Amino acid sequence: MQITGAIFDLDGTLVDSMWMWRRSFGDVLEDLHINMTPDFFKRVEAISLYDGCVACIEEFNLPLSAEELYEKFLLYVQTVYSHDIKSIAGATDFLQELFDAGIPLAIASSTPSRAIHVALEAQGMEKFFKAVVCTEDVGGVDKAKPDVYLEALRRLGTDKAHTWVFEDAEFGVHTAQTEGFPVVALFNGKDGRDLEYMKAHSDLLAHDYRELSLARIYDYERVTNQPHLGASSAQKVFSVLVVDGSPTPSSAALVSELSSCSDYVVAADRGAYICKEAGVVPDIACGDFDSVGEETLSWIHAQKVHTIAYPQDKYETDLSLALNAACHEATRQALPLSLTLTCASGGRLDHELGVVGLLARLSTASWRVRIVEDAFEARILSADTYAAWRLSEKDRGKTLSVLPLQEETVITEIGMQWDLASRTLLLLSDEGISNVVQTDVAQIHCEKGKALVVLLANES
Repeated sequence: MQITGAIFDLDGTLVDSMWMWRRSFGDVLEDLHINMTPDFFKRVEAISLYDGCVACIEEFNLPLSAEELYEKFLLYVQTVYSHDIKSIAGATDFLQELFDAGIPLAIASSTPSRAIHVALEAQGMEKFFKAVVCTEDVGGVDKAKPDVYLEALRRLGTDKAHTWVFEDAEFGVHTAQTEGFPVVALFNGKDGRDLEYMKAHSDLLAHDYRELSLARIYDYERVTNQPHLGASSAQKVFSVLVVDGSPTPSSAALVSELSSCSDYVVAADRGAYICKEAGVVPDIACGDFDSVGEETLSWIHAQKVHTIAYPQDKYETDLSLALNAACHEATRQALPLSLTLTCASGGRLDHELGVVGLLARLSTASWRVRIVEDAFEARILSADTYAAWRLSEKDRGKTLSVLPLQEETVITEIGMQWDLASRTLLLLSDEGISNVVQTDVAQIHCEKGKALVVLLANES
C-alpha cells in the first residue's frame, strides 16, 4: 500500500511516557493535597492539558487558575521528558527510514507543543518532523474528533487515503480509522489498552517499531468488499502457495509442482531454503530468517526476491506473517484467495496445531485454504464459505478423516465405506477418523460449523 505521509501521536507511541502522565497528575495534585484516582486520569487522558487543568479545578475546587495549574504541569512534564523518558524500541530507526524515503511526517498529540518539542529534542527526533500539531491548535478539540489529525494532514499536504496514523490509545485508533486514515496501532501490553479493540480499529498492529518497516507497509493492502465465492463458483481465484519452514519438508518435486500451478509464491523464513532446493523462486520471503543460512539469504537477494524482515522476538509466527502477505496480494489482485500451504506439518505438535488454527481463522474470510504434503492433502471446510470437497477417481481407496473444529459441526459423507448423513460431530471428535473412499464421485459436505478434512496419499 502506498504511504505518502505519516502522522504520529507522541506519548505511548513514540516515547514511553504514559507512566509519566499518570504520575504527573498524582504528583502535581499531591502538592495541592489532592489524591488523584485512576478513573479521573481516564477522563482527562484524551483531552488537551489545559482542559485537563480546568477539569481538575472544577473537580477538586482548587484555589488557583487553570493557567497557573497548566504551567505547573508543563514544568513537571518538560523536566521528565528531558531526563527520564525513553523512546519506543526501534522508533528512531523507523522514523529515519521514512525520512530518508522522502515521506513527510507530523505529530498530532494532546500534549502542548512546548512539551512536544522538548520530548522530540531529548530523543533526537525533532529533525524528522515537518509539522507539530496539538489539540490546543484546533481549539482544544480532543481526539474523540479528528480535528488534530486533519490539521496535521493539511500541514503535510498529503492525501488522507495514504497518510498513515500511528497511535497507542483506543480513542486515537478509533477516531483515525473512522475518519478514513490507514492506522498502525502500537500495543505494548502495559498501558492498559484492549488488544482486541486495537486490532479491530487498526490496519496493522505492532508491539514496537522493530516489527515495522516500509516494506511491511508497502506489502499491506486494505481489504475491499470482495464478492463471496461459493464452492461451486467458476469465478477466477488468486492461487497462492505458501512454503513454510518445516524441519521435515515436502519433497522438492512436490514444491515444484505446487509452484507451477500457483499465481504467487510466499516463502516463510526457512521456506526460502526449501524453495531454493526445489528450484522455485518465491515472489516474496518474510520472517525473522533465524533458520536461514547466509547462502540462502544471498540467493534471495540475487534473485531479487521481495523481502520483509522481522525481529526474532516478534509476537507473530513466521507462518502468520506469510499468510498475511498472501492475503494482501490477493486483495491487491481484487480476487478471492485460494491458498495452498506446504512444508508445514512436520516437527512439533504445537506448531502443527497452530497451523490448523491459523488456516481455520483464515477460512472465515471466504477464502479456500488447504495443506498439501507428500503424505496427505488437508482442507478446511466451513459451512459459511467453502463447504464441500468433491473427490475424484484417483482418490478411490484412500483414507479420509474429518476432525470437527467447532462444537456441533454437521457433516455429510457420500461414497465412503461408512457414509454419514447430516451427522453432528462434537469438537475434535474421533468419530470421523479413518474412513475410506469407495467411489469415483465421493464427497464430503460441511453443513454446519467447520472441519479439517485429511485425505491420506497412501491407499488403505
